[in-house]
Amino acid sequence: MNSIHVVFGTGPLGMATMRALVKRGRQVTMINRSGAAEVPAGVTVLRGDASSVDSARDVTRGAAVVYQCAQPAYHQWPEKFPPLQHAVLEAAATHGAKLVLAENLYGYGEVDGEMHESLPFRATTRKGRVRARMSEEAFAAHQAGRLRVAIGRGSDFFGPGVRASALGERVFLPALAGKTPRLGGALDLPHSFTYIEDFGEALAVLGERDEADGQAWHVPNDTPAITQRELMN
Repeated sequence: MNSIHVVFGTGPLGMATMRALVKRGRQVTMINRSGAAEVPAGVTVLRGDASSVDSARDVTRGAAVVYQCAQPAYHQWPEKFPPLQHAVLEAAATHGAKLVLAENLYGYGEVDGEMHESLPFRATTRKGRVRARMSEEAFAAHQAGRLRVAIGRGSDFFGPGVRASALGERVFLPALAGKTPRLGGALDLPHSFTYIEDFGEALAVLGERDEADGQAWHVPNDTPAITQRELMN
């Protein structure tokens, strides 16, 4: 009986997901390109190429749930992200594993008001269209009965290990040094930020709950949303 929980990616979100799974007593295997990462005793780290169907299939043998938290370099999303996620999807389908995808909110495009899970995809940017297309491919596979899929969507990350984020090192390192943080966008519009540990916890919940299947879920954020100016004050 499949019992391994496989996490693709050892970045901040992959690590947060691993911690949530370990807390639940799950057997966890993490996948990255080097085969090395600082993990607790009992967690396995394997070297694998998430963009290769054969490699992804090899490292997911025995998986009950596969968590897709890996991504290519930001500027390589249009070219490299769809084949990477397709390979992970094919691997999960091969082994009869459930697939839990970590996504952001880019696919919605410009939204006037609060974001919610029933919004249509209306992205006009390249990266937004990439996100929307990958999400649609995953749900099409779910609806065709090839595998079970659940998606967790979060906003800009912050928290342990988060550096390359709108609320990462560009903000906190200057602030800690008594300098002006580098914020982006409108400073006085409400904005929800996602604590990385909450995102990992949400993905673990989606992996264990059958009623989550076939749907996208916004992960918990602190409410109410505040402005970036309020956040820094």
